[in-house]
Amino acid sequence: MSTAGVINNTYNFPCGPGGSFPLGPLVQAENGDFYSTTQDGGANGQGTIYQVTTGLAVTVLYSFGVNFGDGTFPAAGLLLATDGNYYSATAEGGTYDDGTLFNTTTSGTYTSLFNFNNSANLLQMSPLSPPVQGTSGLLYGVTEFGGGANDGTVYTLNMGLAPFVNTALFSGKEGETVTLLGTHLTGTSEVTFNGSAANFKVLSDTHLAATIPPGATTGPIRVVTPSSELLSRKTFVVKQR
Repeated sequence: MSTAGVINNTYNFPCGPGGSFPLGPLVQAENGDFYSTTQDGGANGQGTIYQVTTGLAVTVLYSFGVNFGDGTFPAAGLLLATDGNYYSATAEGGTYDDGTLFNTTTSGTYTSLFNFNNSANLLQMSPLSPPVQGTSGLLYGVTEFGGGANDGTVYTLNMGLAPFVNTALFSGKEGETVTLLGTHLTGTSEVTFNGSAANFKVLSDTHLAATIPPGATTGPIRVVTPSSELLSRKTFVVKQR
């Protein structure tokens, strides 16, 4: 669809092995293709991971329920994390049939990461959406059921991903101010835009404001703190005036 609301092309999921009920949004990878899940369909009728090009050519990369104990019914799309892998959850299936966490590469290599278990003490179960990634590197998510009152839980998943800095927009022009979100930013000694030193002001332990310096070029934002060196989640594009 164009930004003016004109439908350019369409694709109709065929049900069956081709997948059905694509409830989650499309998320674009660095290779330019988009990835998501269908809640149903696939070789086993229990959901798929699929890839779609900008020309709307769709390829099913993985069908859930292939192996015993596999997760089933991935409801809400995928998270593209800083390691380049996609992460998400299935609402059902897994060892205890209470849902799973998984990741996949852009080529479709699937890995089961965690099996939710509500068989004792009302532990978490039934995650209906993919996790989100905090600037600490940890992944955070929620479940529909489980917990002390069986009304849902918040969980974290530690995949050993490095901390980073994030910003609302990854583009700007020289002289513009960019607000960065991060972790333990107090005492920051240096901020650079693809190697060009920037003037900056620490606003709090989790926020700082930096000015895009003259001559800056497209590349990563780098923030040096007392405890670590943080890079931006994505490449920052410096626009020409």
